[in-house]
Amino acid sequence: MKKYKILLMAIVIAVLSSACTTKTKGKAEIPEIKYTEIGHAVKNEVLDDGTVRTTYALIGLKNDKINYLCLDQMEQNPKKDRHLFTNKELESAYGLSYKSEFGEWSTQVNALQNYIVGKQMSLEDVKNIKTYKKDNENTMVPDVDSDLGAAVGIDIKIFLQLIEEAFNNVTPIEATRIAVGENVRISVEENQVDTSIVFVATDYRYKICYSYMDRYSTKCLSGTDTRSMKEKSHDDVEAKEWVNNLKGYEEYINGLNMLEAYEVETYDKGDGINTNVPKINTDLGKICDIDLSEYIIALKEAAGRL
Repeated sequence: MKKYKILLMAIVIAVLSSACTTKTKGKAEIPEIKYTEIGHAVKNEVLDDGTVRTTYALIGLKNDKINYLCLDQMEQNPKKDRHLFTNKELESAYGLSYKSEFGEWSTQVNALQNYIVGKQMSLEDVKNIKTYKKDNENTMVPDVDSDLGAAVGIDIKIFLQLIEEAFNNVTPIEATRIAVGENVRISVEENQVDTSIVFVATDYRYKICYSYMDRYSTKCLSGTDTRSMKEKSHDDVEAKEWVNNLKGYEEYINGLNMLEAYEVETYDKGDGINTNVPKINTDLGKICDIDLSEYIIALKEAAGRL
C-alpha cells in the first residue's frame, strides 16, 4: 500500500508540474506594418508603328527604403495584338528568350525588382545603379561587370525614371499588403486601346487602406493625346465628371475588404456597355454612376496578387 501511495503522489506532482510549466496561449500579435508609404507612376505612349505602350512602377516604402516593387508593361496594337496580357503575363510568349542570353523579358524585369528590393534601396541608391549606353535604342543597360548586369541585359531607363517619379509621388499609409491590377480592352473599329489600372494597399485583414484608379483611352496614332482620364479632367468637363464618379468609388471602398470592394451591388443598364453600374438608391449609387466593370476586374486581379 505504501508503494501505491508513493506512486500516486509522484503522478500528482508530475501533473501539477506539467500544468505549471505549460504556457497559456495568448492573443495573436497583430502583424507588423510593412509599408508606411506607397507611390506609383505610369508612362503611356504611342510608338511609331501605332503600338500603345503603358508602363508602370508601384513601390512600397518603409524608412524611405523600397520594401516592395512591381514593374510591368502593356504593349497593344489593334492591328497586331489582341492578347490583352501584360508583358509579364505573356512570359515566354513575349519572345525575348529566343533572342537574349539573359532570358525572357519577365525574367529580367523580375531580376531588376528582386535586386532593388533585396538591397532595400533608397531613391539615391536607385539613381546610382550603374548603366551604360549599348546603342542608340538602349541607352541605360545595367553595367556588364555588376551583379545586376549578370542577370539583366535590357534597357532599364524607363523603369528607373518611373521609380524616381513614384518616390516623388508617395502617400502615407499603414499597410501590410500592396498590389496592382489591370484591365485592357481593344477596339479595332475605333483603333483604340483602353487600359485601366488599380493600385491598392490593405492592412493585415485585407481591408483597403489605399486605392488609386485611372484609365488611359488612347488612339493608336502618332501625336495623339496619351494622358489619363484623371490628367484630362483638369481641362475637360466630361472627363472631370467621370473622374469625380470614379473617385466616389475609391472613397467608398476604403475600409472594405477586397471581396466587398469588387462585389458591390450593380445593375446592367441594358445598353451593352454599362453592365456594372452601382445600384440606384445605394450609398455607392448616390456618389457613383459610371460602369465599374473594368475596375471590378482589376480589383479581382489585384486581390489575387496581394
